[in-house]
Amino acid sequence: MAKLVFRIQGWLSAGGNVLKTWGRELAVAVGFLTVLPVPTIAFEPGLLGRAGRWFPLVGLLLSGLLLGGAWVVTLLFPPLPAAALLTALWVVLTGGLHLDGVADCCDGLLAPVSVERRLEIMRDPRSGAFAVIGVMLMLLLKWNAIVALLSSPAGGLPALIVAPI
Repeated sequence: MAKLVFRIQGWLSAGGNVLKTWGRELAVAVGFLTVLPVPTIAFEPGLLGRAGRWFPLVGLLLSGLLLGGAWVVTLLFPPLPAAALLTALWVVLTGGLHLDGVADCCDGLLAPVSVERRLEIMRDPRSGAFAVIGVMLMLLLKWNAIVALLSSPAGGLPALIVAPI
């Protein structure tokens, strides 16, 4: 019993460091994947990589916010505008992070140019026609999927839990 108590006390004394590290990683994950306010964390190499372990939890947080939003908008609107508002909420909560990546990929990969020029296009902060088309299609697909969930007679809202994860 004494060994167990000693081990627990040792873990708890070291645990302050562990909990502090986990808190920093979680704050970085939330700050990277959402626009939710988090404390400013000093940069250190590898911190974002270590924060990746918290990405599913941040996805669950986004799921909860989307489900809450879905509950409100489905009380107020029919499925089509409700889905549009949920799609907008999703984009706002994530700061359009993935849409920026889709835009860069569409601009670079769909342009009929050399490989070197494609990479240059993807690094360019400006968006071209392929980027706009790609983002529009992505948002339409997301909106359509949410319409299907909201219109489902089986009640597809719980599927929103896994969507951001």
